[in-house]
Amino acid sequence: MEKEVILIPQSKRNLTGLDFFLLWSGAAISMAEIWAGGMLVSLGFWGGVMAIIIGHIVGNTPLSLGGIIGSEWGISSMFSIRAAFGRIGSFVASFFNIIQLLGWTAIMVIICARAMDVISIKMFGYNNRFLWILIAGLGSTVWAMVGHRWWKWIQRIAVVALAALCVVMTYVVMANLPLSFLKNMVADGSLPWATGFDIVIAMPISWLPLVADYSRFAKSTKSAYRGTWWGYFLVSSWMFLLGFFLSLATGQSDPIPGMVAMGFGVIAFMVVLFSTITTTFLDIYSTAV
Repeated sequence: MEKEVILIPQSKRNLTGLDFFLLWSGAAISMAEIWAGGMLVSLGFWGGVMAIIIGHIVGNTPLSLGGIIGSEWGISSMFSIRAAFGRIGSFVASFFNIIQLLGWTAIMVIICARAMDVISIKMFGYNNRFLWILIAGLGSTVWAMVGHRWWKWIQRIAVVALAALCVVMTYVVMANLPLSFLKNMVADGSLPWATGFDIVIAMPISWLPLVADYSRFAKSTKSAYRGTWWGYFLVSSWMFLLGFFLSLATGQSDPIPGMVAMGFGVIAFMVVLFSTITTTFLDIYSTAV
């Protein structure tokens, strides 16, 4: 009976490589990644860029490999560790995984609410952080509840729309960079390169304890692996670089005031809200699993 409940039969697997690309692209579009990119400015231009690219290569590989277990056997991440730790051991790991997923959910919703509050105050003179927490939390929960049969459609719409907004933001940021930024962009030593490198690796690695919860719905292991790797690598690297250059253009490590000051407050508001939903619903769903 347990086997029937846990395993996902082939007939119920409907996610393609494109679906995984969009799923993990949606997870990568988040204010946390943009914010983390802004923290790397002190590494200098080449130091920051190398930390972002190499860090994502290193972190993305175990993330995608972890998903193979789910796509091959149709099992969730925490169920898969029973082979190594046994049934009781998997319960212990699941308990700690639930704690960290609840923590990530809370952090993402709080960051979202804080950012939306800053934007609404600057644009409309209105603040209500509790309302933004409620909207972000409910939106993420509903997204998680609709199930994997609908994710492929809502993710396609949401991620494409978010990517389009981020293209606009990237264009504006790059257009506002001073021509001499490369010459003046040198490491100041306040952040060791290894620490910045570790910050980048931490982002993809943090998804490892839940990646199989989604890859178990894959039609093909190869397509799931490729979609996961490239989706998170390309878009997360982009978000880090966006935060990196935004910090250069505005002189602020916090991306939100800079976004508003550069004239895309409405775009920033939409990106903050919907990127939080497309990221946080993964934590909520895996907590339930």
